[in-house]
Amino acid sequence: MVALNLLVPTKKRSFIFYDRAAILLDPDEMAAQRVRISVEIFASPVSRSLNLKYPYSKEFYGYAQGFFTGVLTHEFPINYSTQYIWDYWNEHATIASQLASIFARLQQFLLASIQVQTF
Repeated sequence: MVALNLLVPTKKRSFIFYDRAAILLDPDEMAAQRVRISVEIFASPVSRSLNLKYPYSKEFYGYAQGFFTGVLTHEFPINYSTQYIWDYWNEHATIASQLASIFARLQQFLLASIQVQTF
C-alpha cells in the first residue's frame, strides 16, 4: 500500500472565469480523502481599503457559495486575492488508510511468526 501524504496534491485543476463561476467536483474529488479549493483573483477590487490590522490588506472581492444536491450549504466571503475557500479532510478515510497500511505490514510479521511456531 502506498504511504499517504496529505501535503502533496494528487490532482490540480485550474479554471479562468471573468464574472461568475461554477466548479463541479468530479467523482474522484467527491470520494477523495482531502479536497482543497483555492481562489486566485488577478483583478483589483472596485474600492480598496487601508487596513493595517492584518498582514495582508483585507478587502472584499465577493462571495463563494457551496451547494450540495441543489441546496446552499456554505457561503464564504472572499477577502484576499489568494485564499483557500474550502478545505475538506475526511479523517475517517485517512485513519482507515493508515490502519490498512499498518495491517499490511503486520501481516508479514504474523506469517513469519506462524512459520517459526510450526517449525
